[in-house]
Amino acid sequence: MSKEKEAKNYAVDHAPICLRASKNAKRVSIIHICFNLIGTALGLTLFFIARYILKLTFFDEAITPFMVAGVHTIFNVVTTVVLLPFSKNLVSFSEKLFNNEDDYAAEFLDERLLNTPTVAVEECRRKSKIILNDTIEACIGSLRLVFGFDSELKEKNEAVFADTSEKISACEGFLGRLYESPYLYNGEQVASLMYNSGDMSRILDYAAALQKIAEKIEKNNIVLTKRQSGFLLRLKEDYIVFLEKVRDAYQNEDPEEFEQVIQDTEFMIDRVKKIRKKLFKKEKEKGFDRQSRLYISEMLFDCNNISWHISNLIENMTKAQL
Repeated sequence: MSKEKEAKNYAVDHAPICLRASKNAKRVSIIHICFNLIGTALGLTLFFIARYILKLTFFDEAITPFMVAGVHTIFNVVTTVVLLPFSKNLVSFSEKLFNNEDDYAAEFLDERLLNTPTVAVEECRRKSKIILNDTIEACIGSLRLVFGFDSELKEKNEAVFADTSEKISACEGFLGRLYESPYLYNGEQVASLMYNSGDMSRILDYAAALQKIAEKIEKNNIVLTKRQSGFLLRLKEDYIVFLEKVRDAYQNEDPEEFEQVIQDTEFMIDRVKKIRKKLFKKEKEKGFDRQSRLYISEMLFDCNNISWHISNLIENMTKAQL
């Protein structure tokens, strides 16, 4: 081990506990410090008013343990009452101070697992199932927004996008360090999980693109024809069923389910191509709205790309026999 690495490890191992604590622990400590600082400032202000302005004789008496306990109790009660209306502000302040990806990664996957690669790989497999579940949820949410825009669903979906993106980033970083671990005897499983993370990231990107299309349709008041709506609504319902099958197969790790999903993926890709061909052929004959055609084309393109990456994901799982 190099001297630089030894120094870094020493610094980490001997750092104060507060610096090595989790993000939530740091936030709690900041709130506690703010509580005491504000309470102290308030207490000193009241003390000087009572001692030098009101000139209370209470301060000339001898201090007893009972008085210390009483003042401490009053301090905590009064400070709590004063700060209670501002609790959300304190939480918001602490979140701004400690809200970085490194802390999130440390919470999502414990770095200590790197010393036991077998356990680390198993944990990564478990986390990848959580990530895929969230990714599928984002895809389904985006599809529903295209055919029924809802502001509340949009906000919920955006939160899923942000959270899932952080999870993928944390998982990829952890897998990269795990792959370089000197204790790892089989890197094939780690490499497969890395490929899967990459495919999940691309699926999430195309799901986000679908949501953007939904927002454009809502913003520009695009109205699809009855024929367009008929084709696309059936596709949406069938695609949601397909995505749910993908999620179940990945969770169960059943080879038969994997094989069925691969067949379903090929079917969905072919179906999207046929719908595109039928819709645009008819539209050319009858005339069409250029904007609606553009959005439909983008939507079908994104669905097909999601399908391709799902196919890669499942085939990789089958080959690696994870």
